[in-house]
Amino acid sequence: MAITYRNLKLGALLLFFMISSVLSVFAGNFILKYEQAVTDSYGNEIGYRTSSITNISQLPAGSPWRNYLNLKLDSGKTIYEYASSISKNLNKDFTLTISDRDSNSYSCKTKSGYNVNLYTYVNNYASDASKTFLFLHEFGHTTMLNSYPPSYDFNDLDYGSDGVHYLDEILPNYNTAWVEGWANAFGAYNNRGKVFSIDINSVSSLSFLSSNTFEQMTRNELFVSKAVYDFMKRIPGGQASVYDAFAKSGPHKSLYEFCNAYVKLYPANKAAVAQILVECSQGKATLDDILMYVNGGSRTVSRDLYNYLTGAGLIKTSGGNQIASNNNTTTANTQKQSFFGRIFNWFAGLFGSKEGGSGAASAIGSVVNSVLAPSGTSVGQTAGGVTDYKIPLDGNLAVKGSVGQGSGSVSAAAPNVDANLSSADYDDYPALQELYYGYFAEYNKMMLDGNGDKARINTVREKMIAVKNKLKELEKGR
Repeated sequence: MAITYRNLKLGALLLFFMISSVLSVFAGNFILKYEQAVTDSYGNEIGYRTSSITNISQLPAGSPWRNYLNLKLDSGKTIYEYASSISKNLNKDFTLTISDRDSNSYSCKTKSGYNVNLYTYVNNYASDASKTFLFLHEFGHTTMLNSYPPSYDFNDLDYGSDGVHYLDEILPNYNTAWVEGWANAFGAYNNRGKVFSIDINSVSSLSFLSSNTFEQMTRNELFVSKAVYDFMKRIPGGQASVYDAFAKSGPHKSLYEFCNAYVKLYPANKAAVAQILVECSQGKATLDDILMYVNGGSRTVSRDLYNYLTGAGLIKTSGGNQIASNNNTTTANTQKQSFFGRIFNWFAGLFGSKEGGSGAASAIGSVVNSVLAPSGTSVGQTAGGVTDYKIPLDGNLAVKGSVGQGSGSVSAAAPNVDANLSSADYDDYPALQELYYGYFAEYNKMMLDGNGDKARINTVREKMIAVKNKLKELEKGR
């Protein structure tokens, strides 16, 4: 067919609209604002003045924000460099406001873009890990807003009567645990596995939940954090596949919804996801729980999943219980992306240098049947036919779990604890938070030991709760 001027013109217009469509997804600018305290001649604060700055050197000499913005993340970039570079890949402008005001840090979305607001107390943490985590946690919320459809906002969040959340709490609903858990996982992944000063590289970080049910665990933000963090760290190609599923299938309102969406896109990873959930639950997840989270509740499972569930003791193996179906080969999902799914291209490139290979696409393509090694490191990949097995109805060795909507706030508690204690006399918010994390870590370690002194366990937990109550008092007054 002869190429005419009209054909060329139509082709050029089509190319223009295609490029415009892609650019509209990635059109963000980085805006840095500084809210500076204004003082009178006696040094008393009388107000605040906000100005836009384009360079750290424009901050006042001696400002702690100079040091804060120069703190390095896992990628090797400073907070300032990271925020400046990654903003170009957002679909809206990103405004980071650093303030001398004493208030609670937060993130939000407006018509003009995404906003993260950090306040002066973040400079008072003793550890750099806590300082950098606060920024990464809030930016984790931004990634959710950027990847989910434009109509999405942080709706249906419930932090209980006090309106705040802490790592040891069972939140009133799954959605809140998912939103905070995702932000924690994103932060920890780029913060050497640290949620503030809590290292979540080991499942022992969840020992404080050992007295809770699996259903309650899934309403705890640190449990959600640890599960998603492990998906990214321990499953081959996990970072890229998690980001892909996050962008393609959102919004999600729970870890349960995300797991179901993830394994639909990456069915070869069902056994790996199942293993992570069982390990994080410290054995509390039942067969029915796992089948709901990774297999849509169906009792027809792949060979790899069947083998894992059997090895984990969740399935009885006796003659006549296995019913094989047709062999089939499982591959990564390659369905056409939606408009918002294209945001994955941004997501997968966030920290692409962390995983070997030739980028996100190759990482996703390599996600095949893999079950995790007990040590927590991923093992080699296997491919080939997958035989389905039917799990008999009597295969569940534990009490049936629930994935229904939770209700009410429940403490992640050691037995016989009276949490109604007088608060410690502290007024330094960051120091008080670090004291809370210190007691939390000590309590967690004692719960890991299992047979420790119950009186001592209760005493440590009471101190943790007393400090937390004081923190809540301070937050109400800010």
